[in-house]
Amino acid sequence: MPDEPDKVTLELEQHEALVLLEFLGRIHGDDQSVRIEHRAEASVLCDLCCMLEAQLVQPFCANHTETLEAARRQVLGPGGHEAG
Repeated sequence: MPDEPDKVTLELEQHEALVLLEFLGRIHGDDQSVRIEHRAEASVLCDLCCMLEAQLVQPFCANHTETLEAARRQVLGPGGHEAG
């Protein structure tokens, strides 16, 4: 069996990435409801936020709030439940 690569690749839909970025931004910011237990967690969190920001333009648009709400609805799907 060949050696496994050192990298992990994740694929997200744009709407999923936008919702995730918003959530991670809150954790990395002032939200104290999730406790970062180790500096390495904070480092990876920051890196992930930077990677998502580099891929998304929506967070920097004037209509970010509306776009985020639409993305959240799309993630939940019809009826407000998680989409398949």
